[in-house]
Amino acid sequence: MASRARAAGDAVLDYGCGSGILAIAAARLGAKRVVGTDIDQQAITASVDNARVNDVAAIFVLPDRLGDETFDIVVANILTNPLIVLAPALASRASDNGRIALAGILDAQASVVADAYSRWFNIAPWRTADGWSLLAGSRRSPVRRRLPLIAMPTADENTRAAPAARRCSASRRRNSRCATARCDAGIAARCSMATRR
Repeated sequence: MASRARAAGDAVLDYGCGSGILAIAAARLGAKRVVGTDIDQQAITASVDNARVNDVAAIFVLPDRLGDETFDIVVANILTNPLIVLAPALASRASDNGRIALAGILDAQASVVADAYSRWFNIAPWRTADGWSLLAGSRRSPVRRRLPLIAMPTADENTRAAPAARRCSASRRRNSRCATARCDAGIAARCSMATRR
């Protein structure tokens, strides 16, 4: 799983670390920073011990000690229901170009888990074995709305626009039907025929 995510040089979060095996594997593959978390203090203690035995640098903390850090890679090897419930939390831990790998999923439940994460990730089964699936995905690009281009007036147009804008403003006070457009003289706003009466 970690090799698929190309952990070398990345910051990796192992969520639901258990004994710390995925975090330790990521550290062995060259991740620059490895953090593991679990709700069980005994799992944190076991992970710290296992990292020490394997001579790797990894930090293990309870979830409330994670702060607001994001990671290049988020991995989680827990069961289907917790994975679905945790989808927003795990998505918030992935950086803008982050990747995610999810395991502990029965083949028959893979599509349900993928659907839960599809809002944030392009995600699909990567490997199956003995009735279990591994899902892997990458962060979706943020949707960028295209704004209309607006031509900026030249200095000469700004100079000529001032008197006409004042006339249009005066007309608007007399009659509220001043249309937004370009003036007869090619300037900022044009008063409708109704405002000129």
